[in-house]
Amino acid sequence: MALVFDLETVGEDLESLPETSRQRLIQKQLDAGLAPDTAKLEAAKQLNFSPFTSFIIAIGVYDTEKKQGAVYYQNPKIIDQPSPKTSAETTDSSIKLEPMTEAKMLARFWEIASRYTRFVTFNGRGFDLPFLYIRSIVHKIRPTKDLNRGRYLYQQASDALHYDLQDQLSFYGAGRVVSLDLACRAFNIDSPKVDELDGSKVSQAYRDGRYEEIARYNGRDLIATAQLFALWQEFLA
Repeated sequence: MALVFDLETVGEDLESLPETSRQRLIQKQLDAGLAPDTAKLEAAKQLNFSPFTSFIIAIGVYDTEKKQGAVYYQNPKIIDQPSPKTSAETTDSSIKLEPMTEAKMLARFWEIASRYTRFVTFNGRGFDLPFLYIRSIVHKIRPTKDLNRGRYLYQQASDALHYDLQDQLSFYGAGRVVSLDLACRAFNIDSPKVDELDGSKVSQAYRDGRYEEIARYNGRDLIATAQLFALWQEFLA
């Protein structure tokens, strides 16, 4: 069995950064030829991609053998009330949704991870892992697995094998890197990018209060990644 996991994140407000940092980010976009207003918007978007300027709003986990999982997500309306009355199910019904703080979802993730030896992501090495480790340090939480020991499977610890499917399907960058959406399309897997929500729109959705919608989107990502992993195992691994 393997544990599929996926994160959703939201950047801080650009205005909350120190003046020097804010101006440096904007200047970088101006140097790239963007107009001032566009440069400011693009600088704000870039905050989403660093664990030093953004935070986790959802962590999804999915057991490939049991075909069950959960999405732990931030919902300021009902946060810190993880009870049956406040949990929900995705349309797939195999994934429960449970609201909690970033610190609690990280603690929950590492507790669950301690029980697995195989882990599956899509672009986890480039995105999810930096957030998991840096944000855990922020909350003084000690990780239970070393998922970043080596890029290649033979370099990794036997109790923490990390299958990054973006790496595998691009042959570790030798081929063209593909998105999850396009990989799903090629292999006739239902894409998680439906209902007008994808990764680029998560920040605005969070600010609009669409918390459960984000959690459901994360759940679709988990299932699509699990299905992709099954194909990879059968035909390529």
